[in-house]
Amino acid sequence: ERIFERLGFKTIKTEDGWSVQAPSHRVDIGGEEDLLDEIARHYGFDKFPATLPAWSGYGSALPFETEERLLRNRLASAGYSEIVTMAFSDDASERKFRPDVEPIKLMNPMVENESILRTSLVPSTLRTIEWNLNHGIRDLQFYELGKVYRNGAENRLLILAATGALRTKSVHEPERDFNFYDLKGGVEDILQTFDVSLPADRENLPAYYHPGRAARFGEVAVFGELHPESAEMFKLRQRIYIAELNVETIFRTETRHSVEPIPRFPSIRRDLSLLLDKDTRYEDVHAAVTSAGIPDLIQIRPIDRMESGPFPESKYSLAISLIYQSNERTLTDEEVDQFDRQILGLLEQRLGAQLRK
Repeated sequence: ERIFERLGFKTIKTEDGWSVQAPSHRVDIGGEEDLLDEIARHYGFDKFPATLPAWSGYGSALPFETEERLLRNRLASAGYSEIVTMAFSDDASERKFRPDVEPIKLMNPMVENESILRTSLVPSTLRTIEWNLNHGIRDLQFYELGKVYRNGAENRLLILAATGALRTKSVHEPERDFNFYDLKGGVEDILQTFDVSLPADRENLPAYYHPGRAARFGEVAVFGELHPESAEMFKLRQRIYIAELNVETIFRTETRHSVEPIPRFPSIRRDLSLLLDKDTRYEDVHAAVTSAGIPDLIQIRPIDRMESGPFPESKYSLAISLIYQSNERTLTDEEVDQFDRQILGLLEQRLGAQLRK
């Protein structure tokens, strides 16, 4: 009460405390907190005991924060540098790369070429590549973890981009350019890191990818060489490789495999050398073998390819490795022979494949 009186405040004692009226010139007094602050300043802050407030809770990571940290470490170790670009873009670029999405327009854009929220990470990444190439930096590996805005929702995506030399010339080794298989290996490494396994195919690829140099892993990832017409939009004169990944889908636990115990029983490997038509792709072979539905077939892998040899010119030779293993018992040679016959029958029926003698 004495403090308030000295400050020119009017005080009235009430049943549950005090009613205080501030002078008209004290416009900074707006509530109970301001009155307590006045008391503390005049009483002396140094007279209050320095005790920390009690806290019964604990900190926690944001959604997918741990996964993103792991992903960034993997990409950095693979030679990629992170970029952070603006979430604004121009209408023409967005419609080129996502014509199926109506972009969200800004009510008061600062400049005309940043008038909408981006629907794809590709245009901003290509602009970054364009800037670097114009400044004489030819060898690039970028990635960005960023949001896109589609149909009123935010989606977090990852884009990889690379161009130029993967390995520059030195006294120890020649120069080698970044290629499609380097990009594919990087995408597979990301999927493997988060235990996501999907078959590759070349169906329903976006038009801005080169039709013969692109592929996808389901709805999780699409990757390949940028189409020359799309590269020309940004005046890019060298091959550009990009990959787009839906990291939210990758991070979700339901897309991952469960942990399995170490196998107790030995595996059996069989190699098959096949004669196939020139236009038969390995993915067709893989699909045919998988369709046999053999639960004990745990791995299919190509190990050799011959374009010419003691066989017709319209054919090529492909050797594949098949590994069989049961979690319940040791497989016999007779059982594996039956599996091989079943697979060969499917390959012959679907692809006209022949077992090379």
